[in-house]
Amino acid sequence: MSKFRKETNLLLRALQNGNKSKFDELYLFTFDHIKGMALKYLIDKTEWKDVVNQTYLQVLQHIQTFDNSKDGYNWMCKIAHNVALDFNKNKAVTVESDDSFNDVFVYMEDKILESCDLYHELSLLSRKDQELIWLRFWEELNYNEIARRVNSKKSTVHFRISKILKTIETNLKK
Repeated sequence: MSKFRKETNLLLRALQNGNKSKFDELYLFTFDHIKGMALKYLIDKTEWKDVVNQTYLQVLQHIQTFDNSKDGYNWMCKIAHNVALDFNKNKAVTVESDDSFNDVFVYMEDKILESCDLYHELSLLSRKDQELIWLRFWEELNYNEIARRVNSKKSTVHFRISKILKTIETNLKK
C-alpha cells in the first residue's frame, strides 16, 4: 500500500462521481510520480511528456473501472507503466534488410507525428469542444446520449462535432 493512497483515492472517487474540477488537483498531486514512472520505463526518455499525457487520458477514460477499495496511486502507476511499455513497443522494430528498416522507420515516424499533431489540435479546442470529442470518441456515446449529457439538441451536437472534425482535418493537412 502506498503512502499516497488516501489522497489519490479521494481525488479519483470525486472524478468517478463527476466532479471534474478535481482533475487539476489529481494532476498536480501525482504529476511528478507519473513523470518518474515514464522516465523509469521509457527507452526514449524524450517521450516522457507523451506518456504522461496518455496516462492521464487513460485514467479519465477508465475512471469508472477504478475500484475504490484498491490503491488508486498504484493503479495510476500501473497505467503509466503500461503506457510507457506501449511506447517502447512502437520503437522496437525487427527488420531483415536496410530497405525495409527505412520503410518501417518512415512509416512509424509518420504515425507518431500524426498522433502528436492530432493531440496538439485537440489541445487547441475549447473545453466544450474537447468534451464533445471526448464523449463521442473516447466514451463512444451516440449523438443522442451526448445531447442529453450536455443539455443540447442532437442536431446541434452533430453539427458541432462535424465542424470540429472538419477543422482538425483541415489543420492537419496544412
